[in-house]
Parts: sequence; structure tokens; C-alpha cells
Amino acid sequence: MALALAQNPKVLLLDEPTTFLDLHYQLQLLELLKRLNRQRGLSIITVLHDINMAARYSDRIALLRQGQLWAVGSPAEVLTPTLMRQVFDVEVALLHTPVGLQMCPLTASPLTSEV
Repeated sequence: MALALAQNPKVLLLDEPTTFLDLHYQLQLLELLKRLNRQRGLSIITVLHDINMAARYSDRIALLRQGQLWAVGSPAEVLTPTLMRQVFDVEVALLHTPVGLQMCPLTASPLTSEV
């Protein structure tokens, strides 16, 4: 990432940058990215599978289901119980926390198999 930033890019594309990092370092990295976005005006497009981290650090979120774009918007617009059910087959409770909107998964829809 240092090599990319040294080139003063306008856009940074990251695929799962927090994978294999302990929680402390995940938070540090995402705080750094947020700071770079705000201070340098750097656009950052990041793939994150941790929805709560995405909600905490993203201005906009895109939800994909089976390779199809399902919804795009602010965390409050797209992280709804209805969309979580449609996209991820889970029931969630939304929590308003000091760091913003977060989700608590309640149940997963049963797996279906065709016999």
C-alpha cells in the first residue's frame, strides 16, 4: 500500500485489506484509510466482508448477491433488515452505537437443498 500511496493516486482499490489482521490492526488500517480519504481527497473503493466495519468506515456501500448489484447507498439506506434478508438470508437487529449503525445477526435462513 505504501508503494501505491507514494504515487499520489486519486483512487485506491483494495480487496479485503483487513484479512488476517488482528482487530487492533484492522481498526488502525481503516482509520488510516478514512484519514487519507478526508485529508487527501483520496477515493477509496474497498471490498469488506465484515458488514459492521463497512458500516462504520464507509460513506457508501454496495451490496452484491450472486454477482449482481443489489443496492447502493449510505449505510443507513442499504443496511436494513429487509435488504439483509434478501441479500444474505439472515435476520438482523439494527443497533445505534457510538460508532454509528451496526448490525447484530439474529438467525440465518435454513439452508435448502434440492433432492
